[in-house]
Amino acid sequence: MDINEAISRVLSAERSAAHLTIKELSVQADIPERTLIRVLKGERDINVLQIAKLAPVFGLYPHEIMDSAEKLIERADRGTVPDLSTTDIDSPINPADEANAALASADNGVDIDAWADRIRVADAVSEEKE
Repeated sequence: MDINEAISRVLSAERSAAHLTIKELSVQADIPERTLIRVLKGERDINVLQIAKLAPVFGLYPHEIMDSAEKLIERADRGTVPDLSTTDIDSPINPADEANAALASADNGVDIDAWADRIRVADAVSEEKE
């Protein structure tokens, strides 16, 4: 994953979390819609000025977007980032998908399913001892 793809993914996630349409984001950031669509789809390299315009819309500083993109690249290098290339940026935001994404990003790499399995086994052992 290159830096432009990572930035486009970070910006797409921020847009989704902020519940902004492309048009709303375009107006707030003062970036033409067509340019914004191409940036979010990873079809166009983003420049520093565009990052500087977009960051405040999400309540962020430009360096925070770059830091998130760098972390995403690191995760991709480890193979822990799903392929989101089929995501349609114009599709409606699904609250369930958004909640799952928030939970996935909040786990800090912890395998939740493995922990749940361990708890189930520990509970079963405790019940057998009683």
